Amino acid sequence: RGRGRGKDGIHIMDNETEKNKKDTENKITQAIIQSFHTVDEAIPHKIAIEAGCTTSSILQVDHNTIYTANVGDSTSFIMAYNKSARNVHIVYETKKHKPHMKVE
Repeated sequence: RGRGRGKDGIHIMDNETEKNKKDTENKITQAIIQSFHTVDEAIPHKIAIEAGCTTSSILQVDHNTIYTANVGDSTSFIMAYNKSARNVHIVYETKKHKPHMKVE
């Protein structure tokens, strides 16, 4: 399929565009992971043993794409504000990392 708008107004992507999108997503994900490793390696060993470290990061790439990452027991929230109803609700909440959890 070629690029453009179909008769129903839906954007159609060709295979190359979809591949580029996946490549970009993988590069962003790997950059986030590498940044966490870089910071972890920069913390002096003595401090890392004696004190805990925790962080949550949220990266908004564009209007429709958000990446979240967290280590430790921090919690981050993505909230949505409904202007007409004048209320806020939680759209996404990161999960805390605890040493007693089986998945850890």
